Parts: sequence; C-alpha cells; structure tokens
Amino acid sequence: MIQSKRPVEMVKEAAKTLTHPVYLAYFYEQGCLKCERVRSLIEHLHGRYSGLVVREIDIETTAAQILNESLSFLMLGGCF
Repeated sequence: MIQSKRPVEMVKEAAKTLTHPVYLAYFYEQGCLKCERVRSLIEHLHGRYSGLVVREIDIETTAAQILNESLSFLMLGGCF
C-alpha cells in the first residue's frame, strides 16, 4: 500500500534542501477569518525558514486583482 505524504510534510522536507529564496505572494482580504489563519501559518513558516520571502497583497485593490488574475492565468497554463 502506497502512503502519500501530507502537504505540510512535503513542504517541511523541501524546505530543508532549499539553497535559494522562495517567493510567496499572499493575497488577503481585510476581515477574512480564513486569511488570518493562513497568515498565522505563513508567519510560522517564515520564522522557521529564513529563505521564505513573503509579499502580502490586499486583494481589494485593483492592482492586486489584476495581478491575481494574471498569475491564475499563468498557473493554469495560459500564455500571453
């Protein structure tokens, strides 16, 4: 029987071998409880992995919405 690893375990293992920074764009919305939980997780990870570079982006701004849509398009295999 093949056991798959939990995503958190996979991140911890990968972080041990990093030799370059990892950039994370974190989109949040003011007053969002799920966003606050994610922020706590990111703060924990940032404290443990100095190579984690986090950019917090308020999704309510027009520029953030354009960036979010562009990144989503690229992640889904689109091209410009």
